[in-house]
Amino acid sequence: MKIGGRPPLAAAFLLLAAAWFFLAPPQLGGFTLYSATVGTSMAPRFHAGDLAVVRRASSYKVGQVVLYESPVLPRAVLHRVVVVQDGHYFFQGDNNDFVDAGYATRSELLGRLWFRVPRAGGILTWIGKASHSALIAGAGTLLLLLVGGRAVSLRPRRRRRRSHAAGRSGRRRPVVTSPIVQRLRRPRRSLISLLGLIALLIGATAFGTGVVRPATRVVQMPSYESTGSFSYAGRASASSTAYPTGVVHTGAPIFLAAVRHLDLSFTYAFRSRLPHDVRGTIALRALLVDQNSTWRHLYRLDDPKAFVGDRSGVHARVDLVDLTKTLANLEASTGTPGASYAVQLAPVVHITGTVAGKHVTKTFAPTLPFTVTPAVLKLDVSAPATPPGATFATPSAASLLASALNPSQEGTLPKRVPNTLTLGGSRFTDAALEIAGALLVLAGGWALVGGQVRRRRDVWSPERRVAHRYGCDLFDVSDLPQPSGTAVTPVPDLETLAGIARQAERPILRHSTGDSTVFVVDDPPRLYRFESALHPEPLAPTTPIRTRRRLPGVPRRATGVAALVIAMALTVAVSAATFTSGNLVPASYAGRSTVSRTITQLLPALCASTGATNLIVATSSSTSGTSQNDLILGRNATGSQTLNGSSGDDCLVAGGGAGTVNTLQGSGGIDVCIGARGAVNNYSGCETTGTS
Repeated sequence: MKIGGRPPLAAAFLLLAAAWFFLAPPQLGGFTLYSATVGTSMAPRFHAGDLAVVRRASSYKVGQVVLYESPVLPRAVLHRVVVVQDGHYFFQGDNNDFVDAGYATRSELLGRLWFRVPRAGGILTWIGKASHSALIAGAGTLLLLLVGGRAVSLRPRRRRRRSHAAGRSGRRRPVVTSPIVQRLRRPRRSLISLLGLIALLIGATAFGTGVVRPATRVVQMPSYESTGSFSYAGRASASSTAYPTGVVHTGAPIFLAAVRHLDLSFTYAFRSRLPHDVRGTIALRALLVDQNSTWRHLYRLDDPKAFVGDRSGVHARVDLVDLTKTLANLEASTGTPGASYAVQLAPVVHITGTVAGKHVTKTFAPTLPFTVTPAVLKLDVSAPATPPGATFATPSAASLLASALNPSQEGTLPKRVPNTLTLGGSRFTDAALEIAGALLVLAGGWALVGGQVRRRRDVWSPERRVAHRYGCDLFDVSDLPQPSGTAVTPVPDLETLAGIARQAERPILRHSTGDSTVFVVDDPPRLYRFESALHPEPLAPTTPIRTRRRLPGVPRRATGVAALVIAMALTVAVSAATFTSGNLVPASYAGRSTVSRTITQLLPALCASTGATNLIVATSSSTSGTSQNDLILGRNATGSQTLNGSSGDDCLVAGGGAGTVNTLQGSGGIDVCIGARGAVNNYSGCETTGTS
């Protein structure tokens, strides 16, 4: 293709290339993301329904508006960077008076704000729905087929006044001699043939995708559950207003002056609908903690007891008089009278066995927290801290108590499930893709090849072949134009006449008279004539060829280019909307909070009992804790990663995924180890294990 000879087409392709470079989303190989905003967290700059266009950047700085994956909310957030510290990015909405909960790493930054389009986000979201995008894509394809297919490149009519006698035969269109090319070019393109070709390409792509992708994938499926139930009871030394019945029941506060002994119980149950065979050990511990210092003491209330089956239990009696003396001696030795203490009742259940034929090793170690003073021992089941600005409903006191007394922990097992592919909001399995692709290939092949075969049944005379090869029309007439006032110019052969007809954009008229056939092209003020002894073309069941007509005032080539540009723009818009309309900026919440950010907001729910006070973020393949209660966060990296706890109650949270081998090693204290999904997680010395 000579770009210089086709300026409109070259300009169209350059325009499309520039549009792809600046506007194509990553799913199409580009660098631009589109986000429809909701809420008022970035007011007054952004309003609900605006469209934020962001592009990936090599670096991000404080003050820039960035789209990032929130570690707290399950969606992308568009807020301003306020702090960058040790590779961690902290964000805040312009209309918020608090910093976003959590932080983002460099890999979680999606792009920097490029520009804003007011109210375009709602339109993009509407287009992004599967039914709407399919409707627009179909309309664009139909426009391309109906209008773009009519764009046949012809020479401008102003050139036809050149001398027809000077070397016209030398300017003929080259004759196609290949039989294969003749067979492909002979039938004119039809809508059915083009649709068949499109269906054939789509079907081949779908079938190839289904064949290349693995048929199944491994996912972690909930397969079993460990549940427990705490209870305690005591008898008051004398009937009082605090205990009218003389008995202390589960959930009630224990006044140390009235109750001498407290009976503690924990019942464990293993539940699974799958065939299983489990056994293990169960023990009961209590941890006394000084909330004003790092002092703590672990009591073993009952020795580990082995059990077989789905259920077991443990019981212990606590001497509250001895607990009161211990607190008094502690206050005297430390010189801190009136200090606050906490008691954490911690049963430890180690499970081993098989579930659905797969080996299972699990540790279930829930805690029941108490606050204790020299006067009273009571449950501490307050609601966990929520991120500032979050609108989570605060659980009721009854639900908090029920959750604390009846803990549960879900276990997962790897399971192979059919691999799926999401297209336009719908999920398709690989088998469905293969079947649909095969059907589309058959349908497209039938439409494409069937149309060719049907047209090959037509009987074409040599004259019709010559006319088709030169791209002009041939009509049978009952009478020829009268040469009055028109100069008749004979031509030596039919190919020369066809070349004149193509140049003049005129049809060839054919009239049979006895044993001869006369062909003329009427191009005033001349009438070009060729007489042949050939027999007329036999009749064939074909549709008459219609005369080509030029759109008034619009060149055919320009019409085709315009149709192509419109169709491609629709396709790009629908693709961008389909891939990116799900990126929504969450609304700024109506509630406002001035709660300062603490480490407890970063603690997983499984680690709430550790009371972590020190944060450690892994920066290498091996990270160790301190003597404090540490929250150790692993890296999102491949290879071998090791997290080592220390003497405190530590929470070890591994990172990474496929290709990562995590080793989580607990030490002194009650350690909780949480592995990463998709990674190989090895636990050692951990009282509680889990996967996030």
